[in-house]
Formats: sequence, C-alpha cells, structure tokens
Amino acid sequence: MCDHCCCGKNASRFLAGIAAGISLAVGGYYFFTKTAKGKQIKKQLAKKGEELAAEFKEVVDEIEEQSAEWKKKVGSVGNELTHLTELRDRVESLRDRGRRAVKFFTSGGKKLA
Repeated sequence: MCDHCCCGKNASRFLAGIAAGISLAVGGYYFFTKTAKGKQIKKQLAKKGEELAAEFKEVVDEIEEQSAEWKKKVGSVGNELTHLTELRDRVESLRDRGRRAVKFFTSGGKKLA
C-alpha cells in the first residue's frame, strides 16, 4: 500500500461490501426458510413468478407467430421485387433497342428521309 493514495480505503470498502452481502444473504435465507411469514412470502413470490413466466411465454409465442407472418410477407415482397427487377431490365433492353434504331435511321442528328 502506498502513503499518498486511498488504496487502503478502497480495500476496506470492498471487504465491508462483501460482509454486508453475506449478511443479507444469510438473513434472507433464514427469513425465507425458517419463519412462517418468510415461507408465506416465498410461496407468493413463487406463484407470481410462475404467472409472469406464463405471461412471458404467451408474449414469446405471439412474437414467434408475428415473425412467421412477417417472413411470409417479406418473401412475397421479395418475389414481387424480383418480378419488378425483371420488368425494369426488359424496359431498359427495349429502350436500348429504340435508341439504336433511332441512331440507325438518323445521320448526324437528321432524319434520313
């Protein structure tokens, strides 16, 4: 340890925190296992935990169902997008053919008539 910093203070705070944590854990264990009120509260907490777990499972199931629906929608949108891309390519091809035809029938920007 050094004289000019607070290393000793931090170490003692750490040990105090460890001691407080151990004390709370032992007290909680005793309360929830040895006293009638603690046992009652433990049962209530367990029941509430089961209810929350059931609600959480329902929410997860709903999310999974919605994600399956969204996957279907995304798939159909992907198919439509593929079709539109093919149409765009076809239009570009026709546009290029039209431009080549215009160049064929003109000379120096004037019609060949």
